[in-house]
Amino acid sequence: MPIKYLNGKRLYYAFLSGAREIIRQKDQLNKINVFPVPDGDTGTNLASTVNNMLQEVKASKNVDLTLQSLADAALSGARGNSGIIFAQFFNGWANAVGERKTLSIQTFGESVKAAVPSVYNAILNPVEGTMISVIKIWAQSVYDMKNKTHDFSDVFNSALLKAREALENTPNQLKVLHDAQVVDAGAKGFVHLLEGMAQFIRSGNLREIIQEHEQFIDKVEPMAESKTDLSYRYCTESMLTGMKAEKITRLKDQLKNLGNSIIVAGNNKKMRIHIHTNEPANVFYQLKEYGNIINPKVDDMKKQYGASHEKHASIALVTDSIADIPTALLDYYNIHVLPISIFFGNNEFLDKTTIAAEKFHQLVEKTVQFPTSSQPSVKNAENLLLFLSSYYNSVIALMVSGKISGTLNSVYQAAQKLQDDGYKIDVIDSKLNSGAQGLLVQKTAELIESGLNHEEVVKKIQYLIPRVKIMVSVANFKYMVQSGRVSPLKGLLAKFLNLKPIVSLDKDGKGVAFAKAFSRRANFNKIMNIIRENHQKNPITRYCIVHSQVPELAEKYRQSLVKILQLEPQYIEEVSSVVAMASGKGAVGVCIMSE
Repeated sequence: MPIKYLNGKRLYYAFLSGAREIIRQKDQLNKINVFPVPDGDTGTNLASTVNNMLQEVKASKNVDLTLQSLADAALSGARGNSGIIFAQFFNGWANAVGERKTLSIQTFGESVKAAVPSVYNAILNPVEGTMISVIKIWAQSVYDMKNKTHDFSDVFNSALLKAREALENTPNQLKVLHDAQVVDAGAKGFVHLLEGMAQFIRSGNLREIIQEHEQFIDKVEPMAESKTDLSYRYCTESMLTGMKAEKITRLKDQLKNLGNSIIVAGNNKKMRIHIHTNEPANVFYQLKEYGNIINPKVDDMKKQYGASHEKHASIALVTDSIADIPTALLDYYNIHVLPISIFFGNNEFLDKTTIAAEKFHQLVEKTVQFPTSSQPSVKNAENLLLFLSSYYNSVIALMVSGKISGTLNSVYQAAQKLQDDGYKIDVIDSKLNSGAQGLLVQKTAELIESGLNHEEVVKKIQYLIPRVKIMVSVANFKYMVQSGRVSPLKGLLAKFLNLKPIVSLDKDGKGVAFAKAFSRRANFNKIMNIIRENHQKNPITRYCIVHSQVPELAEKYRQSLVKILQLEPQYIEEVSSVVAMASGKGAVGVCIMSE
């Protein structure tokens, strides 16, 4: 029986079939991902995008409501270059459909063709041989069929053949694909969507389609080595609300001076921004002038390339941005970092990534309302773990103390979902923060590098956790009061008495103030005495120094500690903005490990 129209429910189930196909092909898409950079995450990003659409969509009998819901969900959950192009197609299509309750073959053809220009217009420099080429050829093929048949099954089957031909032609259009002997990963993902949709339109049996998909194994040949261009390191994205359409051109002009792969997609309610850049903090500083920043994301493509092409070991190591550890060490060991969110009013920033320490303190001084922080979402944690599980045998996530942040719980929930699917992931409560957590992360990376197996590394970490300590000399109680960690009354009293606290973490990872003095000099002496006592009882094997905007004071600590311990610090590092929210400007911390 011919299918003469699409209503909202039929479109939803067709999309569900196509989305399942993308999710199933995730790993194969990651393997052939070489453009715009070979960071091996196109499959993960597309799978995450369609999965978000499936979770948020509200299916209706009316095709316009279903399609608009799909478009909104795509925009809010889009990840990566391909994910945002994918989302923009759905937004353009929804706008072209307007308020139609059903789609005939003719209106279907007209609406998908009308969506194509919006996809091209969203990209600053459109490149043929990618997803946009396949979308354009597929949409034209659908349009050409609008007066040739009365059956949607014929339309989908015919247009799918054209889309596959366009996909096979992508290496002829883009040299990097030709050199690597692969088709474009994003374009292939779109074809997989069409394959799933066409199969549902043909059979109408969703259960049968899913079962067939699970039994089918797609074979992908190993790709040849390709030249790698990582001149821009960070894949940076955000949603903007409250942005006026007439400002899009000006925003694109500003962004083009900061990177490439620029996409500004969306509608008059919200825009999704995508750029490859070396200056994510500068990008976000520009974006805040155009609207409210929500759902920021920054992927380190150098790390992703390392995971997919140059990984050091079979065990992936993950931590969060509260762990204060130099970028050079994170890069050397390919340690992956999950950032904490910081909110200044309606604008969301990512700790260490989209807001620099100096800029953080400037904004604190200017703002009336003190910033707040938020743990990473379970979804963001799941995306990172899922990506790493594609390239490593197992994952160890060493997180900030569960007593002072909900980050541990987010990662734990994400890991549970993947563990149910057979992935090997251990999520460990370090019961530490800042430089102490950083020291333990560094040691863990060394253990992995030494060749120990997963279980041996986890056992050693658990042994070391109680043997790592942190002592922080805080300049004043101002930030502690503003962040809610100390009551205003206690803060006022401390200010009146000119008290300078020393804060630490107890054995359970809970923040404690274990000493206080009336001067920074007295605090310095107390910390040095504690170090001497600890070193005599159980020799300190490594230490680091962290500070908040006082490098000269950190150097003073280093000079004294070298005399006491006869050791140089592993590193001296500026604390994360999240740590600075509690410790305040001027704080200095000493972190020690006794192995």
